Amino acid sequence: MPTPFPNVMVPSVIGLNRGDVLVRLSSVVLRTITVFTESATGGGVAAVQSPVAGTTVPQYSVVRVEYPNPVHTGETGIEGPEPISGLLEGTISAVFIGPDNAGIAFSPGQGIPPFSFVLYRDTEQVAREGYMRRGALLALAQRAFTGQSNVRVSFENKVVKAFWIFR
Repeated sequence: MPTPFPNVMVPSVIGLNRGDVLVRLSSVVLRTITVFTESATGGGVAAVQSPVAGTTVPQYSVVRVEYPNPVHTGETGIEGPEPISGLLEGTISAVFIGPDNAGIAFSPGQGIPPFSFVLYRDTEQVAREGYMRRGALLALAQRAFTGQSNVRVSFENKVVKAFWIFR
């Protein structure tokens, strides 16, 4: 069974600009969501972070960082490292099919937001058996999406090589 992500200590990012925050969090394999808050005196550096520095969390967890600034407000998506290759266990939280590929959103648990993995790309030439494999992958992913099954995913370069569904 794949092991859960190891715990890391959240570093302090207060007073850093966005680029430096991303570098510091990535160095301990953490991700970030940037939140711009309205402030007439905001200097564009991190003013608030959650969880706070010194908290222990699993790798790939998300640290919410607020940047007061006078220009705009809002929130970015999740930025930072994601696993590229390996074996993970969790659940499928979404199945998506686009014009050029199909994939899954995979939730590893531990309070970590999902990762996206590709099931296949239409740009790849495949024989008849390849199309049958694609159909089987989608059927299994949709079955696992019911949320009643655990899934083990083997992936390489963010492309699913195999997955198992079990209870």
